[in-house]
Amino acid sequence: MRRIMIVDDEEDIVLGLSRFLKKNGYDVVYETSPKKALELLSAEPSDILIADVKMDELSGLELINEAKKKNPDIKIIIMTARGSEEIERISYERGALEYLEKPFDVEYLLEVLKKIETGGFKGVVKELGLIDFLNILHMERALAIVNVTSAIGSGKIYFQDGEIVHAQFINLEGIDALKEILNLKGGSFSVERNIKPPKITIRKSFNNLMLELFAKTDEEVSEIEVEEFSIISQIKKIPDEIYQKLDKEISSLFSFDKNLKSFGIYDIEGNILYLRGEDFSSLISEISRIKGFSECSIELENNKIIYIKKEDDYFFVIEISNTSLSLIKVRFSKTTSNLREIIKGGK
Repeated sequence: MRRIMIVDDEEDIVLGLSRFLKKNGYDVVYETSPKKALELLSAEPSDILIADVKMDELSGLELINEAKKKNPDIKIIIMTARGSEEIERISYERGALEYLEKPFDVEYLLEVLKKIETGGFKGVVKELGLIDFLNILHMERALAIVNVTSAIGSGKIYFQDGEIVHAQFINLEGIDALKEILNLKGGSFSVERNIKPPKITIRKSFNNLMLELFAKTDEEVSEIEVEEFSIISQIKKIPDEIYQKLDKEISSLFSFDKNLKSFGIYDIEGNILYLRGEDFSSLISEISRIKGFSECSIELENNKIIYIKKEDDYFFVIEISNTSLSLIKVRFSKTTSNLREIIKGGK
């Protein structure tokens, strides 16, 4: 069982979170003093640290640095009641895997913890723990090797500064090897940290790699696949009342944010429920095959980002420019939840 340490100088918060997480089966310790928390981390190491940003003795950001010195593998979740884009950016830069603004949904915290757990040192490829873990290593800016073993062969994925720079699988190297590893139907993986890659064979950013692996180029689409695509791309009729509510909510986003370029909502089969701007049906048709998918982002030219988030059986696709990924997540997390409820007829 993973041990979680909670650090916040507000006692009611640490007590409340501690009780909630213990009820959900976690081994939890807590401290209201950051300095005492560091002493406890030295004596009794924890796997996950949940820390507030603003504390008198030591800030949460300083606590991250000291905790990482004691245990480089500790997973960090930052929470704050006085958030800003700058604090969020620094939190991620210093190794936080999640940034939560108070008050936050404790059920979402459970989702985050489960995601971190699936990215542990060992996982099962067929359950997509591997892809989740690759995302975590990317966010950590890790220097590491991911060793993958399957019935048909073994491979390695090398990270340097959070980017995949080399891959090997049987007799393949580079992107071809990475594709084969990620297409495995089963197997296991483990990680070794602080090991430099023997060579550089991949020079694309992590997010651009995800685009190449999950989206087919026009040259790769066969005539049969084009026919399938035409079916997948159909607009699925939804009740007018629900569509009008979606349109009102999304139109307000476009009015508020001039950087927003496209917004699409797709069902689990890739059918369009709502579309304004670019159609990403081909991308969704690929991603929808990934069991356990939760979210990903893709960097494009001209400072554009495609952010894809899955909630229940719906995919939300946002294309936006000149906006950081962390800010996109903060800005649209509540929006996608609201839209999901509208689709379900809950509003």
